[in-house]
Amino acid sequence: LVLSEALPERFGFATAAVTPEYAARVASLRRSFFLTAEKQEAEGEVDGETDKMLIGGHLMVFFTSGVAQQLEGVEITNFGQQGNLGRYPVHFHLCQDVQGSRIAKNVIHKSNQRCFIIHGTHNVTLFDNVAVNTFGHCYVLEDGFEVGNVFERNLGAHLKMPSRILVNVDHSTENDKGPSVFWIMSPMNHWIDNVAAGSIASGFWFDTRSAVRGPSQMLPGAKDFVPMYAGVKTFRDNVSHSNRLFGIQYYSPGWRPKGKEQVMEGSVVYRNGWAGHFTHGNTNMVLKGGLT
Repeated sequence: LVLSEALPERFGFATAAVTPEYAARVASLRRSFFLTAEKQEAEGEVDGETDKMLIGGHLMVFFTSGVAQQLEGVEITNFGQQGNLGRYPVHFHLCQDVQGSRIAKNVIHKSNQRCFIIHGTHNVTLFDNVAVNTFGHCYVLEDGFEVGNVFERNLGAHLKMPSRILVNVDHSTENDKGPSVFWIMSPMNHWIDNVAAGSIASGFWFDTRSAVRGPSQMLPGAKDFVPMYAGVKTFRDNVSHSNRLFGIQYYSPGWRPKGKEQVMEGSVVYRNGWAGHFTHGNTNMVLKGGLT
């Protein structure tokens, strides 16, 4: 990284040498392989007002149980179709177990709707990805029956509120108007050394429910799985800062894992508008180490 001129003095306090806990992250948004889509900004109507429709491309891995998938080193821009269910930049859809799948070192920016979506799919590794300047939730576990996935060293920043909110097949609406960088409907996964920054709402959100929802209800084992009572596999050394509301929230309706205490280790949360850790109606959870 070569700078054409010196950084302002105030940035000197955000270096690893001076304040390692608050060091600024630097990420490249360019990759040698590039996916984009033509812009479609036809005017439509939202809540009685004229609005531009943000319609781009989408990439879906569809019903590939038992097949390991690889996506590495790709830059994706103008993907996602705002308001269209299931149309996201990178979307694993009802693949069940895809052990060995790896999504690594990719960049998504200027996404119209969400970023990396794991939906009814198990054992995908997302490593060292970047997502910036996007609408709605970003790194998503969608229905509550996604198990064994690994989120490690990923960065998400600058999440915006979409004007076109997704409507599910049962006519319920999604909650992307309060977007989180990591939207967690199933806790039985791994989050290690990720960074969430600059969301209009939250960095991490444990939005666990009393039952698996959506089409994932039909997957083997889903009917007996209760997301809000499930334990987390790993949550370690994650950073959440500069979000308008919460660094990490565990509410709605409230994560209540059963069995042994769930250790949330080494979380660093700071400069969030309302609360660093927002707990409400939670049980059996330990915050260990870290910085708030």
